[in-house]
Amino acid sequence: MKTRMNDIIVKVKEQNINYKNFLFPIIIFGIFMLTYVLSIIVTMSKNEYNFMIRTWTWTEYIIGIGAVIVIAKYYKNIKINYVVIGLILTLISCTSLIKRADLITGIQEAVILFCTFIGGCLLSKEKNSIKCSLVDKKFEKSLSSVIIGIIFSIPLCITNFIYFRIVVGSPKWENPIMSAFFALQPGIAEEIIFRFFVMNVFIAVLSNKFQPKWVMVISMFFGVIPHSLVHFSQLWILAPLNAIFLLISTSLLFGLPMAYLQYKRDLECAIAFHWFIDFIRFVGGY
Repeated sequence: MKTRMNDIIVKVKEQNINYKNFLFPIIIFGIFMLTYVLSIIVTMSKNEYNFMIRTWTWTEYIIGIGAVIVIAKYYKNIKINYVVIGLILTLISCTSLIKRADLITGIQEAVILFCTFIGGCLLSKEKNSIKCSLVDKKFEKSLSSVIIGIIFSIPLCITNFIYFRIVVGSPKWENPIMSAFFALQPGIAEEIIFRFFVMNVFIAVLSNKFQPKWVMVISMFFGVIPHSLVHFSQLWILAPLNAIFLLISTSLLFGLPMAYLQYKRDLECAIAFHWFIDFIRFVGGY
């Protein structure tokens, strides 16, 4: 037993593991969970039912503050194509949102989306960071990424549609053109705010502290779990077992593939993947 313990200690020393390197992820996750829990408590104290809205909004505020900090630190590295493409994506996303949100919400979304895109681009210089092919002027790759994202999403589109068919009932078919248009907002905004920026933050901070595989694991964890959790904060009060099931299923079936596509391909691939799933759901009226 003593020999085995010595072997483990030797292996740890050989890998040169500095446990202080885990401090940043732990602090960030702690901030998120504190925000998450407080949003639930505040919503309950107000006798409201907008759990998801408050949790989602507060989480976006935290991410937006992070983006502003990154921009303030690296503003000299901002390029014109960051700004142009960021404005285009923000305009498309917020135009898609315009009839489903008030003016203040739309402005907040636009500011956070634009800042997180710029922040994500500023942090995309690491070897294993997530790229936007449009920013890198790789237009053919960007187009092929959209096609790949749509193709890869088809099995999950079917799975998602069947789930809503069972849980909600028969589809109430909507205009496919408007459904495709409305699906642009979650596809663009969520992939940029919750994954493109967030994952690039962890890749940038941790690249010199961990092996690449662990950087990928940690960054993908933060690109998947918080985004899944903000969808159903009320369930931890109403039906905890359902919340656990949804956390596992949405993370593995939807969040993880989108994060992986960003990491292995680019931002556009994940946006297309996300967009097509929501498009099919919206067509069915779900």
